[in-house]
Amino acid sequence: MTTATMSRLFIKQRIWWVALLLQFFTGAGYLYLGRPKRFVLFFSLLWSGLIFTLIPLPRYIDNGLYVVAVSAVLVCFYIIAFIDLLLLCRNQQNYSLKVYNRGLVYFVVWLLFPFSLNIYDQPFASFRQVEPFFIPSSSNAPTLLSGDYIVANAGGFDRIKPERGDIVVFKLPIDGETDYIKRIIGLPGDTIQLTEGHVFLKGKALELSPLPDFVVTSPNGTTFRIPQMLEHLPNGMSYPILDAHSNSALDNTPIYRVPEGHYFMLGDHRDNSLDSRVLSEVGYVPAKNIYAKPLFIFWSDNLSRIGRLTDP
Repeated sequence: MTTATMSRLFIKQRIWWVALLLQFFTGAGYLYLGRPKRFVLFFSLLWSGLIFTLIPLPRYIDNGLYVVAVSAVLVCFYIIAFIDLLLLCRNQQNYSLKVYNRGLVYFVVWLLFPFSLNIYDQPFASFRQVEPFFIPSSSNAPTLLSGDYIVANAGGFDRIKPERGDIVVFKLPIDGETDYIKRIIGLPGDTIQLTEGHVFLKGKALELSPLPDFVVTSPNGTTFRIPQMLEHLPNGMSYPILDAHSNSALDNTPIYRVPEGHYFMLGDHRDNSLDSRVLSEVGYVPAKNIYAKPLFIFWSDNLSRIGRLTDP
């Protein structure tokens, strides 16, 4: 057998970074290393996990925990595969090229990979379309702070099924474009009124429980303490609110009657929130304008808040 023939049939140890790149972008790293069985196993496990995410979640399973768990599993899966690839590269001896280990095969896999992801994305988007959002103000403090970045299920009103007490993202009714994020307090047909900072739902005051003051430190180091309470809704949901002054501009309101097909929103920082209390700016929010529900914080200036769920 000639030297030229030998060079076509055998190749020395494969390049580790090429294997990793092929694995990350197309999953073909195992093919590059001449391990087709591992390639099939990798692809089968990956797509089994992705298909599992298409299953609609029951209400008792928290979406935030679900997304965190699935993300953690996928990250661990890729880390294990990459370590396995590096070990294979390290131990690779002379390797006989096969039909599946040709440039044309990599090209076909590269073409099919985004196509298959697009097929998967169509049903996935209908069930759980995840989008990031930036929190520009402290109107929902202490649950969400200015500068937080959140991940939200943006599947639309019909998919997220918002309930009383949920924090939701909606399009501002007056322009239909600006994103607002507030908490649902009033459902269609409810009456809402605030008196000295207390919320009256259907004529009955919501129960409040004392909490330690919320501490805020300004950029120049000055510390402020804001009174904090735990507000309880009739459906059992509770969440912290801030109300520094019981007689601020929006602490005493007329009675609002929520129209059918609309919702009444309040920010958790009652003295610092432009919400449904101001009918000319926000007012009652149509159901069709509600399209996302926050799941968890993925970045914050306060690193201890990362990963925290936005639902109490």
